[in-house]
Amino acid sequence: MKKLFTILCLVLLSSYSYSKEVIPEVDTGSRKGPPKAGTVTKKGPEGEMNRFDSSKGPQRVYKSVRESSYYKKRPYKKFYENGQLEQRGNLINKEPDGLWEWFHKNGQLELRRTYNNGEIDGFWEGYYENGQLQLRGNYNNGKLDGPYETFHNNGQLEQRGNYKNGKMDGFREYFNKDGNLTGTKEYKVGNLVK
Repeated sequence: MKKLFTILCLVLLSSYSYSKEVIPEVDTGSRKGPPKAGTVTKKGPEGEMNRFDSSKGPQRVYKSVRESSYYKKRPYKKFYENGQLEQRGNLINKEPDGLWEWFHKNGQLELRRTYNNGEIDGFWEGYYENGQLQLRGNYNNGKLDGPYETFHNNGQLEQRGNYKNGKMDGFREYFNKDGNLTGTKEYKVGNLVK
């Protein structure tokens, strides 16, 4: 009975191995298998890509269609460990572009600013965890330019001034938490005027 069982197993095993479809191995770089049908450019794989999966057996071929998104505008999101949104925006050529927002761990907006070709450009706002406005200003080609204000966490104005090409320029006013003016200074192209 054991001999009969052993012979039967050998016959079935040998017939199974001969019935499998044999896919010729072609050297396609670091993997062996059928050649890939898509193209690979500096931007990454494009078009229909066939990948031979040797762990699944020689008859398994997976197909997927991928478009290169390197030069396309695509959304970006990052999350805190608790699942809360940390930041969001858009990328072009792996650089930030358009409106970007950052959030505190409690979900309140922390910072909002715009980018153009990877440079901060346009209106910029920052907020305290309680939702109160902390600062606001304007950027031009990556440098502060124009009116700039900061606020105490109770919402009262803390200081107000102006920037020109990234440097303080003109009068800067300082206020206490009650909103009363406590001092002024004058700047010329980043230098304090006495």
